Amino acid sequence: MFNKGASGDGKKRWRLGGPYIRGQQGSSNQRAEVKQEWHLVQNELKQFQQSFDAGTQNLEEQSDPTTAVSRSHWVQNSDCNNCSNKTCKRPLWAMSKHHCRKCGLIFCAKCLQFKRRLSPNAEYDPNGWMCKVCEKCFDAKEQEIGHSRRWTYDLQLFRAARQKRDDSKLTRSVMRRVCKNLVEGFQRNHSSSTATPQSADASSDANGVGSQTKNPFSLFKRSVSKVVSHGVPDWQKPPTWVSEGSSCQCCNRPYGKLESKLNCRICGKLVCKTQSSKDLLLYRPDKSDRAELGSEPRWAIIRVIGSPEVEPDDSLYVRLCHPCKEQLEAIQVEDYQRVTDEGAMMNIYLQQLVDIYTEIIKIQAKIDSSIPEFQKLIDGLEIQAGAPSSLPPNRNNMQLLAKHQGDLSDHLSLFVITIGRLKKLEPQSRLQVKLVKNLMSCKFSFCQETSNLYKQLRRQLGEITPPEILQEIQTIVDAKAINSACLSLNQLAFECLHLCLKHHLDQSLPLSIKQSAEICESDLKKKMESSEEDWEEHRDQISAFIKIQIKGDEENNIKPRLYIRPSRRRTKRDGVLYVEGFINRRTSEVLEKILAQLVSRTADRSFKSTKSFLEELRGSFMEDKEDDKNGWTLL
Repeated sequence: MFNKGASGDGKKRWRLGGPYIRGQQGSSNQRAEVKQEWHLVQNELKQFQQSFDAGTQNLEEQSDPTTAVSRSHWVQNSDCNNCSNKTCKRPLWAMSKHHCRKCGLIFCAKCLQFKRRLSPNAEYDPNGWMCKVCEKCFDAKEQEIGHSRRWTYDLQLFRAARQKRDDSKLTRSVMRRVCKNLVEGFQRNHSSSTATPQSADASSDANGVGSQTKNPFSLFKRSVSKVVSHGVPDWQKPPTWVSEGSSCQCCNRPYGKLESKLNCRICGKLVCKTQSSKDLLLYRPDKSDRAELGSEPRWAIIRVIGSPEVEPDDSLYVRLCHPCKEQLEAIQVEDYQRVTDEGAMMNIYLQQLVDIYTEIIKIQAKIDSSIPEFQKLIDGLEIQAGAPSSLPPNRNNMQLLAKHQGDLSDHLSLFVITIGRLKKLEPQSRLQVKLVKNLMSCKFSFCQETSNLYKQLRRQLGEITPPEILQEIQTIVDAKAINSACLSLNQLAFECLHLCLKHHLDQSLPLSIKQSAEICESDLKKKMESSEEDWEEHRDQISAFIKIQIKGDEENNIKPRLYIRPSRRRTKRDGVLYVEGFINRRTSEVLEKILAQLVSRTADRSFKSTKSFLEELRGSFMEDKEDDKNGWTLL
């Protein structure tokens, strides 16, 4: 069972070679499974981003609750000229009539601010579309949490499956609980029985009394207890303890007449010596190990990684069958790797996940605050309008609508990009993969509902706004979007060129970004000339703005706001390789944001040359990333 230590201290030392190799193989298999599962999650994230990109380019093609829910029961517009709310009865014109999706009656926008989930047949459905309804339909039936269902039959099947499973093999959670009970029993019974006589003898010797009378008796009592067997203590018996039987429950070999009937301390089954071993060690760490392991009792399978190298002073061996031993070995190896080798990686992973989650929450808060403002502005325009000609076409209202529309588009695109950053994580266990999947599921639902609501508001704005005013609003949004892209690309090109010159790197990347900035400037120039604005003056403003962004302005207390800011400590430690990789990574992220915001805010037919070049530039980054999985390379 053990080899004597070379120090001659008489303590047992276990070799960790064989079982450790098996543990490493099991761990590598698990890592392969985690890697495969994470690859599926990454594909799901990629599909989510692609579907959002397609939806931002053509909002009308996406599924929408207004078309998914039946309209066959709607009242004709010509049959109603007043709000159906008896306390309102506001006169309605053609573009201000809104139908309740449940009852089909016509209301004004103010009386149709309630929402319920409806099925395609316009019935209440907790899993249906979120639709606008009147106050009466909103209060007609209490919203259910989900489908009602009888679970009696399912519970019976679950109990039968659980009983069958318990009869064959214990689960890991059950085995951990049994080991915990053994450790607690060891702490209450074994540790106190061995420690108390020693402390009593020591106190007697210190006083100089009783050392000749108590020591022989205590030694005699302990020696007798080793010879005379009192049976298995109750604290070592699991709930599934088998008391009687004629054969081993592992190999079915009948017991001999003089053969002892042994029990596994984990599953409680009757076993023989061939199918079991006393390799489960219950122990309290020695004083030299307590700084690392603590002072609480523990369990371990000997000769497996994670067990003490030297037999502790306070320890006890208990019997277990081979199937339970194999499962406990796997548990012990996983626990050891989790708290040692994978501990640092887990901390890094969790910190990265927390950073991404914090950014997602910040963007989500902005979306939650922007949606009501945009909806309030649209509803206010509709309520104030008695006819299409009375809609306020002044520049201030259009600027305000354009600002809210552009902000919402930016927030939604940034939300999707930030969720996409989850692909760069490297989970080490299935639990970490599950954590990311739960976060994805929650945020996917939020993004889907918010996108649908945003499309409804855009559609509502189109219904109450004359085409010429709607076109003017989109023109303002387009101008702001291409101007923002032009500023960002020029600043990114200057920063990238400065770092490449400073660290003697290849300048092909900043030249490519500068080329995209020139194409963007060309589109911006055409846009400004069509609106009869001064391009030369605006170009000077662009240069002044970029200078302030890069160098700051001490007079106005404005600090520099850089896109690419390498760590000085990492640069000093890792040199040019770190700077090169950091420039490529940050450039890729900034370009992705610029493209996403430009696509989400502008019409598909606008600024095609800029969008096309940015798509090619982003695609080249993707190809380089596939070619070099361990880092980025300059274009």
